Amino acid sequence: MKVQRLLTALAVPLVLLVSCTNDNPDPILAPTPSSTPTPTSAAPSPTKTGESETAEEFIERWVELSNEMQTSGDTEAYRLVSTNCLPCQDFASQIDDIYESGGFVETKGWRILSISEGNGPPNKPSFDVAIDARPTRYAPSDRAQESTLVGGRITERFDLRLAADGWSISNMSQVAS
Repeated sequence: MKVQRLLTALAVPLVLLVSCTNDNPDPILAPTPSSTPTPTSAAPSPTKTGESETAEEFIERWVELSNEMQTSGDTEAYRLVSTNCLPCQDFASQIDDIYESGGFVETKGWRILSISEGNGPPNKPSFDVAIDARPTRYAPSDRAQESTLVGGRITERFDLRLAADGWSISNMSQVAS
């Protein structure tokens, strides 16, 4: 029962994060690295200190943190910049469940293609972010069958919040193409 709940829970955000649209009908082949995540260079900092950060820079950093979280299983830095974003927190919990169950996620993650400012007041702006979601291989546990998501181009809407301690994401949703 827990494996089925985990599969169901994983499917929604992983499809959201790496879904394929009709913009790129050709399948993108996933690389075939080992099933054990390899150590990466130092994780992006959860906070930028000593200088102000633009909303666009925050989005770029948030994407780096999301990519790192998925491949490492370490959700702490991602959660720090996503505290007010329920879909983000749910996704981090699913990543925790995967790694605690002996599963894995292998992906190069998202690559930002463009960022466009949307509507919203200066302290709560929204941005539409065009993304190249790269192929993903994952297994929700050490006993589950491996699955592959082909990736493709998607657009996500990031709703941000500016507080005294910097930017955070308050919500994100996929924009219909």
